[in-house]
Amino acid sequence: MQLQRWKISGSRREIVWSVCAVIAAASILCASMTNGASVLSGRPKDRRTLKLWIITEVKTMSLIKDPLHPGAVLKELYLDPLGLSAMALAGHLPVPRTRIERLVKGETRLTPDTALRLAKAFDTTPAYWLNMQGNFDVATAARTVDLDEVEPLEMA
Repeated sequence: MQLQRWKISGSRREIVWSVCAVIAAASILCASMTNGASVLSGRPKDRRTLKLWIITEVKTMSLIKDPLHPGAVLKELYLDPLGLSAMALAGHLPVPRTRIERLVKGETRLTPDTALRLAKAFDTTPAYWLNMQGNFDVATAARTVDLDEVEPLEMA
């Protein structure tokens, strides 16, 4: 089992991600939190060896300051376990090879067209892929956008 740790802001806020190989028939991705909540997404059509990401310590999901680019998720949770290359996936979808290669490298955004194709190929939903891109975009913008001059509006 491979264990990776990422520090989140603050000394007490640490998320430990464990990557385990699992045989799953009912779920492609499962995130389990210490407060008992869990998130399930996807239904594979056959049994596959997949990776299970476990959050062992987290107060809320909003603590994740640096969400992964959807291309990194595509590579780690889908391409690598299935032994697929970016070129092979591009041929299966069918899309230009460079679209998948740049997505996996994090050089380009995930488009709705690609989200629809990935959702069908991996039996997930387009929202699953587009939410990853949206979360990544918001986190990136939060690091660069200056909000000091913006004041909250008061309701009358």
